[in-house]
Amino acid sequence: MSQEKISELQLQEAVREYLIRHGFVVTLEMQFFSKRIDLFAVNRRSLTTIAIETKLRNWKRASFQARTYLLCADHVFVALPSHLAHNVATKGFDRDSIGLLAVQILETSPMTCDVSIIIPAPESVYRRTDYVDRLRGAVLFARFDKRRESAYAG
Repeated sequence: MSQEKISELQLQEAVREYLIRHGFVVTLEMQFFSKRIDLFAVNRRSLTTIAIETKLRNWKRASFQARTYLLCADHVFVALPSHLAHNVATKGFDRDSIGLLAVQILETSPMTCDVSIIIPAPESVYRRTDYVDRLRGAVLFARFDKRRESAYAG
């Protein structure tokens, strides 16, 4: 499939599925003050948090937006279509604080994709425990609340 034809929503869905397969609980469009984090994930076992900004083209804007997330997550990534991610990795991407994911959509129906880590995300030295704990709790509580609702739905 041509990478130019994917939508940002498909990019987010590909990353979401990748994170779920790796043991994370994922929330889309997580509110953080006046910002919305595209994907916020919490690992079920380690409770490690990850914030991800997805973009189809403008990697500099994605990197700028992702810098804010360094306050509220253990690790922060920018996710880009594969062809762009590989080019960006050699053009001064901020590898000291933000990681880079490459997303290749292989098929859209059903969604088949390949997500790879081009630049690992270091642990954020800017994170604030109170922010991380608040978002972590929101993700895990929302998951618990949905389970409870489905148990009583019928």
